[in-house]
Amino acid sequence: NNSLYVVDGSGKMRARYDKRLLSFTEITDWYAAGQSAITFEVDGYRFGCALCIELQYSELFLAYEQLGVDIMLVSSYSDDPAFALLAQSHAALNSYWVSLVVPAQFSHAVPSGLADPNGDWAARCTSNASSGLVVVDIDHNRTNVDIAVNKRRPWRRIARQGDIYIDERRDTGSRSKSESAELSHPTRSLHSQPGGAHG
Repeated sequence: NNSLYVVDGSGKMRARYDKRLLSFTEITDWYAAGQSAITFEVDGYRFGCALCIELQYSELFLAYEQLGVDIMLVSSYSDDPAFALLAQSHAALNSYWVSLVVPAQFSHAVPSGLADPNGDWAARCTSNASSGLVVVDIDHNRTNVDIAVNKRRPWRRIARQGDIYIDERRDTGSRSKSESAELSHPTRSLHSQPGGAHG
């Protein structure tokens, strides 16, 4: 497996995440696919894990949101600047923090950093190919993330369930009704697909 290990302050391994969505080369030559998401808690905050090209699968990050994750830890071996944009996008779309870590030699294209629940970089390492560390205080009641965490995220959960729209739909004509019949509750199919909230 291509794995990410969770080690506690005493040096004991507490969990292992095995990458579930592999590249063509990985699945044909190198690794077996993992089977499930993992979460763990530190000081009341819930963490989730993902690896490398899993950044390209929005359903994985939505599934972690449904598991109540506050912070995603993503490790990647990539010099593709799009990976930084994807990390910011997942942070903003799911209203949680996303830590993106890449090797220092790729920092010219993708500096490691922590994106906040608005999708902004709360802190980033340098881009000069030297090792670095960022430290950020995580507080969901801080003014700059309060709306994203405490308002947008709960509302999006309600909206995705779709029930709020059943009684609130207005009669807008037969054409609208036929289109609604085909497109109603598009997110409900997501919840029933393999690889959903429980991996």
